[in-house]
Amino acid sequence: MNQRDLGKIPNEESPEIQIKLFSKRAISIATFFGGPLAAGYLIKKNYDSLQKPEQGKMSMFLGLVSSVIIFCAIFLMPEGTLDKVPNVLIPAIYTACILLILEKTQGKVLRNQKNFYSLEKAAIAGIILMIGYLGIGLVSFVLIDMANPHIPFNANAYDAGIEKFISNEKKALEVSKVFQNHSPAFLEHEIKKSIKLWQENRSILYSLNGLNSISKKLLNQNKQLMKYCDLRLLQSSYLLKAVSEKTNIYNSKIESIGVEIEKILLELNTKPT
Repeated sequence: MNQRDLGKIPNEESPEIQIKLFSKRAISIATFFGGPLAAGYLIKKNYDSLQKPEQGKMSMFLGLVSSVIIFCAIFLMPEGTLDKVPNVLIPAIYTACILLILEKTQGKVLRNQKNFYSLEKAAIAGIILMIGYLGIGLVSFVLIDMANPHIPFNANAYDAGIEKFISNEKKALEVSKVFQNHSPAFLEHEIKKSIKLWQENRSILYSLNGLNSISKKLLNQNKQLMKYCDLRLLQSSYLLKAVSEKTNIYNSKIESIGVEIEKILLELNTKPT
């Protein structure tokens, strides 16, 4: 074997000049569009060219596992959460992670390499995988929708819950009418009763939020009503302290909470139907 023959053996230190590899830039483009699976595939192709098939298989396996994890994480996100995340953030994060790994595993050989596949070839691989992801997502959505048939909104159950809420509210507000000419012990008893009623109303709202196919409009209304209950509970706790301690030091807090309550009631009463 002569010296010229030795130069034809590809390795990470001095890859054969005739072989082609995917560049760092090409892999980053494919990863952005096609996810970790695209990165795993292109890195595997590089390892295959460098006659390192075992590392190539591991790269492909890790790319597949990472893609499944990301896909499941996105799929399991609470409704509306993904809408708050910028579209490029998730691809940018996993692309940056892949590039760090690529630098540690193939950085040296890629810096020494001069013969690369075109960027278009890498981009096509990424786009094909992206289309595949969309297809899998669509099929998964259809299958889940078929397995969970649409259950209509139970308007009667909602109306019954709100009716109970209003009934409790009226009873809880009765305490404001008995402050004159009654003993502290009686007032404490009445305030504690009102606190239980406001707590029950919070439970009612939680139950209503769990109704199938409830609209966003009603969910927003329930959110306001929940704030209303919380303020009533806070105000009642200060009233209870004022009565039990026989003091007026909580009056400013009670009045301030009353102002917040009026604001929420005004919003609820002026919302368009």
